[in-house]
This record gives sequence, C-alpha cells and structure tokens, in this order.
Amino acid sequence: MTKESAIRFNKVLVIDDSAVLRDVVTAVLSPHCGEIITAEDCASARRHVADHPNLSLILCDVMLPDGSGLDLLREFAPASGSKPDVMLMTARSVSAEEATARLHGVVGYLDKPISFRDIIAALQKSEGKKTAAPRLHVRPLGHAVLLDMTGMPSDDGVWKSLRIRDMSTSGAFLETPGPLAVGTMLDLCIDFGGSRARVLARTVRSQEPDWGVPGGVGVAFREFESGSREILSIRLEGFLAGRG
Repeated sequence: MTKESAIRFNKVLVIDDSAVLRDVVTAVLSPHCGEIITAEDCASARRHVADHPNLSLILCDVMLPDGSGLDLLREFAPASGSKPDVMLMTARSVSAEEATARLHGVVGYLDKPISFRDIIAALQKSEGKKTAAPRLHVRPLGHAVLLDMTGMPSDDGVWKSLRIRDMSTSGAFLETPGPLAVGTMLDLCIDFGGSRARVLARTVRSQEPDWGVPGGVGVAFREFESGSREILSIRLEGFLAGRG
C-alpha cells in the first residue's frame, strides 16, 4: 500500500460551477473520502459549510458565478479555531492571485485538471508551515474612488473614496461607512498613489465591523477599462513582493 492510497479524508466539499468538473474531482477523490459534497456557487457553498462543521478539506474554484473563491477563502479560514484545509483550483494561474490566497491560509493553488497526487503534494508541502489567517491589512492598499454616486446611501461625501483593505486581480474588500446591498454595481477608479485603474465591480458580500476588522463589502471585478487589469496585477505583485 502506497502512502497516497493510505490517506483518507472524512468529508470533502467541492465547489465549482461546472458539473463536469465536479464529477471529475468527485471521481478522483471517491476512493479516498468518506463523503463528498458539491456546490456550484458561493451561496450553496456557504450553506454546506454551515451545515457541515466537520469538513476536512475544501476544494474551490477561483471564479464562481456569484463571487470569487478568494472571498470564500477568507470566510473558510478563520483566524482561530478548527478549520478545514482549503485549496483553490484555477484554469488560469495568476501569480499575484496565488500570493494573495496563500496570505489567507490556502494550502494549495492547483491548476486544472487536478489529480489526487496534486492534492497530497500540496498538503505535504504545507505540513508544519500553517499559520493563522492574517487580519485585514492595517494600512489600506489604496483607495477606490466612486465615479458614479447614483444609488449610494448618502451623498455627503463619505462614500466618495473607500479604503481598499484587501485585493486580488479578481476582486477586493472595500471598507465602507455602511452596508451595501449584494448585487450593487460600482464604477470605481482604484488609486494606488499615482497608478490608477478603472473597473466596474459588483458587490458579492457584506461584512459587519468586528473586533479590529472594519466593516465593508467584498466586490468582484466585472469589467476593466483598457490596460487597467495589467495595472492592478503589476501593483499587487509589487506590494506582495514588498511584504517579503
């Protein structure tokens, strides 16, 4: 019996909007798992996590219909307490995105299609190196200026410039002065102190303020002005490199 064949997971959650991919991953994991649960989007994934607190592994696609796997990662990897191992799956590997995911406790960032050997290799590589997921950055990464204030809860200026507390090339977490409804579209100019990128974003989750963590909204980037995606990627890579 090989070391790989001896490894078993009690309960695994697979999150991907492709039914074919869910079936493939289920087939890969079935010989090594007690139970496999699947979800097709963020909403169903959250329900499954709430219903199954004893998950041992979560495999999640980066891009989902109603949000980002990076947003789910922050929810599934709390700063303390028991938590499942989380791995992200992607069809397009982005170095800045992977760096952001690892900052938040992911144990694997896997290119599709994945194999059981990929999963075990990621677990073995992370063994003994796991740390608690960091709190949101004390200093903001930059500011997101709202270019269209239509529909905002207030017009007194407090919504005009929002601090960016976390970001990847697919979305961001914005500190806000109040809640915003999920689904709200935001026309943003992201300012890094000289470099600017314009994006159209959609709110995918809302977070109430908690101990040391600001309230705000998670947004998924939907459309980029020409050249803006490249600006985001370059600036984010530079920031993460500066953190060492």
